[in-house]
Amino acid sequence: MRVSPALAQLLADRRKTFNGRVASLLSRNPGFDTVALSAFLVEVLDPLLARVIEVRPDGGAAFVDAAFDMALALVEQGCAGDGPRGQIVRRMWLEIAPAMAPLIASNPRETLGALSNAAIKLATLSGFDRKGWMGRLQDLSAQASNPKELRSLTVLAAWRSGAAHLRTAALAADIDPALACAAVGAPRDAHWPDLVDRFTAQRWWTPDGSTPPNGHRLGQFIGFGGDFATPPHLSMFDDHFILSSADRHFLLEADGFGAILRRAEPEQAAAATPASHAQLHGDTQVRADDRLVPCDWPEDGLSIAATSESIALVSRHSHTVRIFPRTMP
Repeated sequence: MRVSPALAQLLADRRKTFNGRVASLLSRNPGFDTVALSAFLVEVLDPLLARVIEVRPDGGAAFVDAAFDMALALVEQGCAGDGPRGQIVRRMWLEIAPAMAPLIASNPRETLGALSNAAIKLATLSGFDRKGWMGRLQDLSAQASNPKELRSLTVLAAWRSGAAHLRTAALAADIDPALACAAVGAPRDAHWPDLVDRFTAQRWWTPDGSTPPNGHRLGQFIGFGGDFATPPHLSMFDDHFILSSADRHFLLEADGFGAILRRAEPEQAAAATPASHAQLHGDTQVRADDRLVPCDWPEDGLSIAATSESIALVSRHSHTVRIFPRTMP
């Protein structure tokens, strides 16, 4: 594998230092994948270096110093190869980072760290729209003025892409109001504090009216890449939905932008209150309070639970879960 002349020279200038870092890493982790490191340098770091040098000819050295250290950490964590985390990290560096070359050139360590950490945390989240998140970052990330604002943007874009557990953090984001509005699908000239108030008051409200009236459906048989080995059991813990399947337990969180599953603690599942049996209203609906929600499962083995804002429905005949707004915004 060959690198560009620019990277070759920068690596040669730092050979002793970089070799020492690799040797130190190998001494504590003999299984460190040096082949994966080489591939990452050639396929990912080198193209981004070209873009950094293009916008700041004297920025190559600082970039390589920071990016090499990050490449070591990513490879050691298994986040630089062909796995789910590796794929999204590589896409971040190859597709999102080039548009942010000026910010990377001025602060490579924090900027690349913000992108990479976000990718690692969100890569395997069940129900998360990774493609939509990447697209939103591709459109907006160049507008972030500093690494702190970039971190806030990654959270806002992730929330809009279904990461409902980031809702509170997103609404408290320290970011330019116009950029925040754009990230959640509102007009850039909207008043961000007013949007925050509306989001806070109505969990299922979205600025563009995209809340699905039939809610969200998620989950799948583990043999098909999903989370559930058996049809999930639904219960409630502290106004949160718990889904249990075999020996695995999940928190279900949802709002107008999407629904996700996150790992729950066994203690939470043990203390949870079981869902109630649900009855069909007609053949294709279930009554929840004064609302009828669609249901394509038989009444036998149908369970329902509700928080103050959402309704969840499961069946012993399915590996999926349905979640609806309790009232439409």
